[in-house]
Amino acid sequence: MTRALVAVLVAVLAGVGLWVWRANHASASEIVITAEDMAAFFEDETPQVKAQFAGSPESRKKIAEELKQQLALAEEARAKGIADEPEVKQQLELQRFLVLAQNYANEKRKEATAKGETITSRIFRERFAPDAEVAALMNEPGRMVDINKIYEQEIEQRAKMGSPAPEADKVEDLKKNIATTLLLARKGEELMRENPAFRRKVELQLLLQQSAVINRKFGETLEKQFEPTDTEVDAYIAKKRAEAEDVLKRVRAGEDFAAVAREVSADGSKEEGGDLGFFGRGRMVKEFEETAFRLQPGETSDIVQTEFGFHIIKVDEKRDKNDEGKPEEQVRARHILIPVAALQARNPMQPPQGFRESARVAVQTEKVEKYLEEIEKRHKIEVAEDFTLDVDPAQALEGLGAPGSLPPGAEMEVEAAPPSSPRDASPAPREGRER
Repeated sequence: MTRALVAVLVAVLAGVGLWVWRANHASASEIVITAEDMAAFFEDETPQVKAQFAGSPESRKKIAEELKQQLALAEEARAKGIADEPEVKQQLELQRFLVLAQNYANEKRKEATAKGETITSRIFRERFAPDAEVAALMNEPGRMVDINKIYEQEIEQRAKMGSPAPEADKVEDLKKNIATTLLLARKGEELMRENPAFRRKVELQLLLQQSAVINRKFGETLEKQFEPTDTEVDAYIAKKRAEAEDVLKRVRAGEDFAAVAREVSADGSKEEGGDLGFFGRGRMVKEFEETAFRLQPGETSDIVQTEFGFHIIKVDEKRDKNDEGKPEEQVRARHILIPVAALQARNPMQPPQGFRESARVAVQTEKVEKYLEEIEKRHKIEVAEDFTLDVDPAQALEGLGAPGSLPPGAEMEVEAAPPSSPRDASPAPREGRER
């Protein structure tokens, strides 16, 4: 879960090309991200991505807070010496080479584009990384030691991911590619000395990429710390059930069911007062379906537990034909859902976790969030939330989604894939909107 959280933070930030700048005037434990910096983060993004953030103060605030947490976590890890571990130091140095090389390549391609040139991979290599220069670098005293070390790291990473090692006849090509990266990184270092704007851009990217490396390692040490006990899970489930019981009392006391649903339900149908429309058998999870078909019109259920949490169900109508006029027993029901875990945390591409597992994940998430809040207070990190983005309205309209929607990468957390079977809906197709 810890690694997953770190991965989410990194993915959201990296998804929009964000970098981080440690201000020149700041101390080693102080990070300041200004509104100008935040705007600069989006310079190379598409008009659509810029428009999504420009039109949504909420999204700008969210990304600023996630960035703050990302950096606070990395600073905490640095304070605990994670960045000084030999394996991590090697990875940080490798990240430096990669960021320098990539930025140098991007800068040269951008310059060529501005002149109306088209740079293919072959042309780029011939112009900026010719074979003679790559060979000369490989022949430098001690340079092959560095290349072999990076090669070994690459093989280790492949092994961890379950990927096979390169075939024997590909090893030299891989080492030549590493040498090419080192050559471009060297040229990137030179460009940093000549071009302050380029230097700043590289430093921003380096801090983010290196913090990602540190945080992944730190997550491994934190995993046991956040593992919930059975007692904690039981207490959490009892708390959520108590919430549902309080809601049921309100409904039993005569409050309008639809109004209460709009106020407290976590289901995607809440804006419709919990209305799920008509449905037949086989469309809902078992416990929900059995209760809905047992109730008579106007009746309200007791607390119904499903893999998604606690439901209160009210049946409005029953009929014996579907919309096409074919015989089928159907009910029209409303419900209020008190979830056992945030629906946004569910992965629509995987089977449901089960009630208790969802509760365990929820407890673990609460622990992680509390920890992040604590470390934010220990480290001086400022991130501007109010920043502006220049957007070309005409370009932004092309392929733009709903105003204020999240950036690519974050969208995958809230969009549900079509269920592979009716029972994948939770508890009805509308629920998928909340995943």
